[in-house]
Amino acid sequence: MWGAAVNKWQREFRAAAAAGGIESIREHLARLHLPCEPALLVEGTIAVVNAVLAYRMLDNPNAVDEVQPFLRMQRCEPGGGPGGLLACTLDLNGRAAARIMVEDLTRDIDLADLYGHPWDDYRVVGFSRLWIARADYGELSWKELRALEAAVERDFGFDDEEDVSLGFEDDPDSRFLLCHVQDVFESGKTGGDGD
Repeated sequence: MWGAAVNKWQREFRAAAAAGGIESIREHLARLHLPCEPALLVEGTIAVVNAVLAYRMLDNPNAVDEVQPFLRMQRCEPGGGPGGLLACTLDLNGRAAARIMVEDLTRDIDLADLYGHPWDDYRVVGFSRLWIARADYGELSWKELRALEAAVERDFGFDDEEDVSLGFEDDPDSRFLLCHVQDVFESGKTGGDGD
């Protein structure tokens, strides 16, 4: 069953962080200007990976064969990876962060599901910001940045999330796309952070 594979990955992920991967995580957080302790990103990543896999199994119970390839992408020091991976970093409303590695943003994770997910350990729901970067921090072209923006919009639009506002910022060096995510209340005003 996929639970054993996830438990094994969690042990290996924590061990890799303790054995030196934490420095790679610290550098990642610094590149994004995200003030979060590396240990919080390790544990946040584990929580988000579990949520991603749970939603996959709900959507497609026969997707068990997709678990191992997804887990192999989730490393402390991801590098470029085969074909170039994207690093999707979520700010769990200031309580923790998570970095999920994907080959295909729209296939590998469901951002709308994660935005509505309760993180019991952190006593918040969802996330407030999302950074998307190449795993090797290579420059993203204007066309790639716009394609990523459109993919995020499609993800939320597909789930008909009219009560969510998305705002995008490009990094001045074109190394990542930053997306701010907020609830939209009935009055049309935005706010809230999931607390």
